[in-house]
Amino acid sequence: MKLVKKSQLWIEGLRYAFSRDNNLLVQTTVILIIVLGLEAFLESWDLIKQTILFGFIIITLELINTAIELICDFMEPKWNEHIKRIKDIGSSIVALAIIMSIVITGIDIWLLMR
Repeated sequence: MKLVKKSQLWIEGLRYAFSRDNNLLVQTTVILIIVLGLEAFLESWDLIKQTILFGFIIITLELINTAIELICDFMEPKWNEHIKRIKDIGSSIVALAIIMSIVITGIDIWLLMR
């Protein structure tokens, strides 16, 4: 019974996060399109696995960023310079993960096509 209840909690958390943060939906869609494209055009299972892994890392970081933003909004509903900086740092974490994923995947595609 506890396992069912815990499963419902994380599913509800994902549902709420996806309904609140459009970035999660966009990033998930882009990752799926990239995986399907890699399968269709390159047929590189290693690259597909890498892309799925990077996708999960990015989505996980985006979920953490969403949680940080919710905490900030709860603690200070009005605009606040310190809260803005905290949110900017959270967004930067996700952006760095996306950039690194693009760079590494781009290098691997380039090496595969040589």
